[in-house]
Order: sequence, then C-alpha cells, then structure tokens
Amino acid sequence: MPQRRPVFDTAPAARTPRVWLERLEARQLLSASAADPTPVDVPIDPPAAAGLITPHIAYPTVPWDNPTIPVPAPNDLDAHPAFVKEAKQGHINLLFLGDSITYEWDGKARALYHQLYDAYDPAVFAVKGDKTQNLLWRIDNGELDGISPKVVVLMIGANNVGLNGGGETEAGVVAGVAKVVDTIREKLPTTKILLMGILPMGSMPDNPARQRIRRINASLAALDDGGKTVRILDIGSHFLDINGDLPPTLVPDGVHPTADGYQIWANAMQPALDAMLNG
Repeated sequence: MPQRRPVFDTAPAARTPRVWLERLEARQLLSASAADPTPVDVPIDPPAAAGLITPHIAYPTVPWDNPTIPVPAPNDLDAHPAFVKEAKQGHINLLFLGDSITYEWDGKARALYHQLYDAYDPAVFAVKGDKTQNLLWRIDNGELDGISPKVVVLMIGANNVGLNGGGETEAGVVAGVAKVVDTIREKLPTTKILLMGILPMGSMPDNPARQRIRRINASLAALDDGGKTVRILDIGSHFLDINGDLPPTLVPDGVHPTADGYQIWANAMQPALDAMLNG
C-alpha cells in the first residue's frame, strides 16, 4: 500500500506553513542513513511543527515549490544575515554556493578547505536543505552584493531531485539550476561559474534518483560555454565503485560525502578551478 502524505487540519487558523513542512521532508530525505532510514511520508503533528516556526517570520505567498521562483526556507532566514554581512566586508575571491553538500566544506571538510583554498580568499555561502528556489532568494537578497569573486563554485539541485527521485520534474530542476546560473551572471558579470553536476544519490545504482540525475546533468551541459563564463563539471563517477555503488566510506548516507569524499571532489575539481582562477 502506498504511504500517505502527512495529513493536516486544513482550517486556516491551524494550517502549518507549507514551506516549513517541505523543510521537514527535505531534512528527512537528505539526512536518512542506509542503516537507519527515516521515512519521508510520516505523520507530523501540526502544533508541534508550528511551535518550531519563528513567530515574526512572514512567509511569502508564492508557489514555493517552483524551482525558478525565489522563496526562502527557515534555514535560509537563519543563515542569510551572516552571509550578507560577510559579503559587505568584501575580499571574497572564491565563493562556494549550494546546499548541505557544499555547506560541509566549512564543516567536516574544513581542514581541507583551509589547506587548499585560503590563498584564494574563499567563502562558503551554503544552507542545509536548500533547493534552487531557496538559493535564488538568498542571492536575490544581498548575498552577492558588494563582492566580485573570480570564481563561484556552484552545486545545487540535490534537494529538488530528492533522495528517492520523487522530487520536482527533471525539466523543473534544470530550469531552476539554469535560473541560478543566469542570476549569478547578472549580478556578477565578471565572475566565472564552475557548475558542479549533481552528485549520485542512493547507495545502489538502481536508485531512481540516479537515472534522473544523469539526465539532469546531461541537460545542464548546455550551459557550458567552454569555460568562458560557465563550465560544468560532473565528477559523480569518481565516487562510484566498479559496481556503480556509492561506498559507505565515501557517502555513508547515500547523499553526503565523508571527509575522504571531499578530497575526491577537490582532486577532481582542481584542474578546472586552476584554469578558471588563472585564466
């Protein structure tokens, strides 16, 4: 029997903001481990969820699940002010933008990040759970103001796809990533963009997300102009073993790389990054 989506009281006074409910779903999707998976579709108690919402936040009345329409999520509202403040200070020559996978460059991979990139005046503006529409909201609201990095390393779209491939349409994800790229180019016309392909998700090669990601990355290749302004780099194969599995030593939850996984990312990215920084 198919699992049911969470059921909520539909009375206006009791309705939980949709953006928060999706954030709960996104966290379940991208924090589940193979050993102890968390179901995506489970009952959520509306009063308990509502209690986690900052009361003064005014949630926008836009189609929050459209990958091309900017909309914030609760995590964005928490992290955004610090990113804007850091941008106003300037001196950012290499900027990493994205979701939780990029976020961990300044987390579990922090030592490697500082070792490899400190010479480039780097910064990480990444938020756990972000989709393309959430990143669009952040860069539309000041995170790129006052800076002119030489290169932006962009990885976004995993949360749009979903761990089991049941997220937004492939065309929608491609359109969302393309909108992010276009918006960065508008705001930072002299900056080059190194667009990372979405990494493989799901431990086994038959995970539905795998097929979707391959097709999405293939479509995103059209954004590559030979590195003049945008280059796409798909390094997903570097994480797979000979059977096409994601080894638990590199991606234990099927989504987030370990520190060793970030070393693989760094090694695979460095030639392209050098060419863009020095070109």
